[in-house]
Amino acid sequence: MDLSLTRIDLLSVDTTKRHCLRVLPLGKKSAAKQMQKVVIGDQSGTVHCFGMKKGDVSSVFKGSMERAVSRIELGGTADERDKIFVAGGQTIKAWSRKGREFLKFNTNLSEDITAMHVLNDDIWTGGEFMYNHFRACKDLHSLLVNDRINDLTAVFRSTTSPEPSAVLGCQDRAVRVLDGSEITYEGAVDGPVLTLCPFSFAGAPAASALSRFNLLEPAPPAPVQQRGAGKAAAAELLYGTENGIFGQLLLDENQMRRGWEVGGRSVAALAASSRPGHARRGGVSALCSHDLTHDGVPDVIVGRDDGSIQVYSFDVSSEPKPCFESSLTGSVTACEAGLVNSANFDEIVVSTYSGQILSFSSEPSTQIDLTGDDGRGAAEDDDGEGEAAKAAGGLMGMLNRSRRAHETPAVATAAAAALSQAEKKGALQKRVKAVKKEIEALQARLEAERGKYASSVSSEMIAVQSDLKVRHTFALSEGEACYRLNIEISKPLEFVLLQSDVPMEVLDTVRAEAGETVEQAKVDDDSSAIVSRTKVGHSNLLLATYRVTDNATRLTIRLRTIEGRYGNLNAYIVPKGKPKTAQAATYQIRPLSLHRRLPALPESAAARPMSELRLTGTFSLAELHSWVCLALPEVPERVTADEMVFNFTSTFLGTLLLCSYRKGDATFRSDNLTTLTTLKEVVGREATQRKVQVKTSYDVNNDSITYMLKLIDPLLAYQNALSHRVKLIETLREVEQQEGTTDFLDPAYIEVLKHAPTIRAEFAQMPRQLDYLVGIVIDLYADKYKFKGVNVQQRLPQLDRLLRIDYSFEALAQFFAEV
Repeated sequence: MDLSLTRIDLLSVDTTKRHCLRVLPLGKKSAAKQMQKVVIGDQSGTVHCFGMKKGDVSSVFKGSMERAVSRIELGGTADERDKIFVAGGQTIKAWSRKGREFLKFNTNLSEDITAMHVLNDDIWTGGEFMYNHFRACKDLHSLLVNDRINDLTAVFRSTTSPEPSAVLGCQDRAVRVLDGSEITYEGAVDGPVLTLCPFSFAGAPAASALSRFNLLEPAPPAPVQQRGAGKAAAAELLYGTENGIFGQLLLDENQMRRGWEVGGRSVAALAASSRPGHARRGGVSALCSHDLTHDGVPDVIVGRDDGSIQVYSFDVSSEPKPCFESSLTGSVTACEAGLVNSANFDEIVVSTYSGQILSFSSEPSTQIDLTGDDGRGAAEDDDGEGEAAKAAGGLMGMLNRSRRAHETPAVATAAAAALSQAEKKGALQKRVKAVKKEIEALQARLEAERGKYASSVSSEMIAVQSDLKVRHTFALSEGEACYRLNIEISKPLEFVLLQSDVPMEVLDTVRAEAGETVEQAKVDDDSSAIVSRTKVGHSNLLLATYRVTDNATRLTIRLRTIEGRYGNLNAYIVPKGKPKTAQAATYQIRPLSLHRRLPALPESAAARPMSELRLTGTFSLAELHSWVCLALPEVPERVTADEMVFNFTSTFLGTLLLCSYRKGDATFRSDNLTTLTTLKEVVGREATQRKVQVKTSYDVNNDSITYMLKLIDPLLAYQNALSHRVKLIETLREVEQQEGTTDFLDPAYIEVLKHAPTIRAEFAQMPRQLDYLVGIVIDLYADKYKFKGVNVQQRLPQLDRLLRIDYSFEALAQFFAEV
């Protein structure tokens, strides 16, 4: 079932962080006529609570924080969670729904608060690594977590639980459940956890109308049969990950179970994501649930960092299916649901990084009254002192009164039919005129400010401090085996300059003609950028400028690193406007940058042929752990046990790396010999710099070499077949022109003609992809004989020719067997 929602822009604030928007529950009086208020916090430290009246923003109160707002939560009792708790830096403030500040709590924590949950007089907070539980503003429990805390919540795990348990979503792909200061149990998911939120299906008891709108957990619920899981659970959570997956977790006293999942990395999903033109989903930055479809089962609302907002429903399936999607210009930082613009129609309220606050209303656009008096002004104030707005009279008043009084559909339909088209047109013109007047006033104000600035600045160049707020991430996209550099600012981008001292393959560009250095790159669904490359030198192995061709505020660049090379990538971000300012960001490129951590080894791991690297010496566990951190991503900074065990997989080839090390001893096993060589070089370099003695021994399994060649064979064969198909296109077109038909051709040739544009587009990228694969095979050949102490540099040109021109698997295997 498709859901129809109408976008309504509400207001704009300063840039916002994740989870800094909440929809307040309904007031106590005349709930049928009320609408809900919204509270938003931004990076300027402003907290703004507002409602909507007659289609316009009506401010309830404004508060301020000394630091940027990093989290907003609703607190209070289980039946009435209408207190607003705001975190900024290490300070927590709280306001009532009317705007009375009743709490200012300086936590004296060593880290800024980035995650928070409030219930009764309990406050749970999470910093970068530190978890704290406060009761009545006194520290009750704390824990130093292994990896970064991205989000937290608190739930009752059973009907007999005396108090809620904290649940932490962490960067190391783990969801941890705590009792006091101890981890009761933890479970792994398929990506770094960005967001957590409570969720329950129809049938779970609701303590108040509050659960209808915000689905915040009430008193401990009775276990209910969960859809898609087959087992009863007392607590049900939604989680969203950095790589675009979201799903269901079922918690009880003793264990965590995974339910349905959307966006998992199945074989089919991995194959689809590697195809040209595949649209990879952004990370899940916001989650909530609300019954928008009114089928008795809450729908899942998903906000992503690529600007998309989605709704998934459980129509007739045990797993959610998409029923609505829209795309925004900025990344989504929060989403909530409730009754904001109308007392009769549910809507989704969304905030973006740039500070845009908007909603998607279920009210049909044809029923939205252009005069702004559709019953929206009839809501009473929360303190009961507000009075329903009076009808404008005539037919319009008859229509509005019938809506507010819930008269029969026949009466409402008759009133609506009687409303003349001329009145609608007049109302629209009046509304447009008011908007134009507001725009003119803003333009005049802007010009005045520009004039003041120009008169205060001399003609000479001066240094100007940039107030530009930049949100940037550099994360591995597993399905595409490349890195995504996401840059978003609060102003339109002019250009982004990339510089790196390591070679990198820039994806999503159309190859320029011979002698040209300008290429066209896809930024997102609606924007593009002109890419200008500079000839590389010794210290600049990548130097490219992305000039944005429109007023886009977000830029996404795909880059594929070459494993074995390490260094830094620098991005210089320049917005449009004067004076020109720039901000720099630096990202570390690790030697094994295309590897990701595995929560558990696949079943096929035992059957894979493995080579082994063994290290012994006088190094400490902390020293070796720091060397592993330099070589591999997703390794926690802290040592958490006497023996550290990690498992990794290559996102490009699917090979494995098994790491086990303790003080003075380390073992690394892999089915890719090049991976072990790279680790050996990193450890050797760092040990030499620190003057630490390290002895190495190795066991090369020749079957692992053959296994690697079989993994690469389909990719090399495809590249060679692609080259052959491109050569056929021109010949087949000549035949088609001469004969006037292609019916007599072999079906394979007809298929080549049918997909000629796609084949040419893939072939345009082929030299880069073929170079990448050739480099992997050459490194593998050199590493095989490096362990044996044999120099094979003189044979590498022959291997290069074999891979590019005379390729066959049999010939390649024979070449590897010879010296």
